[in-house]
Amino acid sequence: MADPAKVEIAGDGTGLNPVGQTSLGSRRLGNPKLAAGGALAASILLCAGCSPSSQAASPTGTPAATPSPPQLEALPPGVPAFFYSKAAGGPLLPVGWDGTRYAQVDLGALGASLPSGQAIQSPDGSKLLFGDTVYDRATASAVVLPFLDVNKGNRLMWADDNAHLCVMRDLGNYDQPSGTATELDLISPGGPTTVVAQVGRDVAQAFAMPRVCSIANDVAIVVQRAVAPISDVWMIKISTGAVLRHIAYPQGAQPGTVVASPDGRLIAAVGSTGSDILDAATGAALGRVQGEVIAFSGDGNLVVLADRIAAWRTGATTWRVPAGYRPIFVLAEPEGPGLAVDAEAAVPAPSTPGLEPPTSVVPQLWLVTPLTIVHIADGATPTFVTVN
Repeated sequence: MADPAKVEIAGDGTGLNPVGQTSLGSRRLGNPKLAAGGALAASILLCAGCSPSSQAASPTGTPAATPSPPQLEALPPGVPAFFYSKAAGGPLLPVGWDGTRYAQVDLGALGASLPSGQAIQSPDGSKLLFGDTVYDRATASAVVLPFLDVNKGNRLMWADDNAHLCVMRDLGNYDQPSGTATELDLISPGGPTTVVAQVGRDVAQAFAMPRVCSIANDVAIVVQRAVAPISDVWMIKISTGAVLRHIAYPQGAQPGTVVASPDGRLIAAVGSTGSDILDAATGAALGRVQGEVIAFSGDGNLVVLADRIAAWRTGATTWRVPAGYRPIFVLAEPEGPGLAVDAEAAVPAPSTPGLEPPTSVVPQLWLVTPLTIVHIADGATPTFVTVN
């Protein structure tokens, strides 16, 4: 990365400290079915006109009033952003992809009626999913989704149009010995539900989950987990339900997981030592990176790895993850290079059985772009949890 601005901003947005390159971490939510351009600069609030004379006592001897901290503006309609809270269910704090912080989101009277817990945002942040309820920030309205069993984990993801969700729906009882077939549905909150295709199976710890839901490119990518590793990958044409491509892996073999770019054009088959970057449509090998790919950037040029962010074509590192941390949840700037990263304590290597991640390592939330690295907050709860 060519001399980016490196500014660490304290969690309350008021403390500024120059820092060098830094890194990331990880969070799991407990349910086995839940693991999902331009000149950018950190937003620094300056006090205009603050001089020693302006702080002096008045002629009558009355102390001058201490200036109030600048008030954050509301997030303007149509401006993409990501959100976090200081505790699950707490007020949502927006951050623009240029690093600008905005006033917390006021959910108004609807806030009290929304299900508690962690929100899941659409790619641009215009809609928020609370449990089985979608909140539309533009209209301040809420819609309950049909048949969504939130107790089984969120095997769903927002589409790139910010208006639909791809949802895996069980067609029977997954507790029976043979499990149940599943189908991919496209839900329009408050509108119709479309059955896209019957794909995958839900049984024990094996289940199907969406990796891509792209209305723009008319493609969904669904992967089947066989307890831990991936056993199948399907590329599906959303408009017709046709299976464009199916990859079957021997059970127990690599890859351990499969990650896809938001537009569905690239997939990373993640092995124990490296990740193969493939053309999703043809399966052609395009490159290989050392390490575990966790996510792609929105423009497909960068990958988030366990210890760094890198350009997969050249291998150039653009950001190094801090020691002791590992990125776990990532949100890509829509069609851009920016990455919001939730970083938590790195899990000890298998060679150290019985060890747990150090409890003293506080989760960190970062914004990483080609021009700016911003430490957003410590101990934050992001709104971009993903199925892993």
